[in-house]
Amino acid sequence: MSSKSKKRSAQRSGGAAAAVPYQKAASKPVVPAKPVRGGLLTAAIVIMAIHGVLNTVALLLIRKSEYYNPPPWLWAAAFGVGIATIVAAIALWYWKRWGLYLYLAAAVASGIVGVITFPSFGIAFYNLIPVAILGWILNSQKKMQYLK
Repeated sequence: MSSKSKKRSAQRSGGAAAAVPYQKAASKPVVPAKPVRGGLLTAAIVIMAIHGVLNTVALLLIRKSEYYNPPPWLWAAAFGVGIATIVAAIALWYWKRWGLYLYLAAAVASGIVGVITFPSFGIAFYNLIPVAILGWILNSQKKMQYLK
């Protein structure tokens, strides 16, 4: 006897199956998949934090000769950019979208300070390359959707 015919006969006879009305299985709440960072994005975030420290040193050491002793505004700008970059790396580690925006702002600020202080114009824009690489990684691996 098939399962359908067993159910029908139980319903006709008033058996236990007939007493329990048909119920849908309770659906469990859908938990979004935990984002996986991956090796390339992890390396990019770690390099980004290291780059923040090196960028601070570069802003203070590689400068035009007219700035023999770094002026106070240069110290403040260099440490501000370095701290902003490290905070952005930590925020991106925890999947925060504002970390990406902070990193972009820190790179632009570093470029502006670099144009003022660096002897070469090309050196001033080396900060935009890591931003472009990070954007490419996030876009190509479709990780932008995980940034909150």
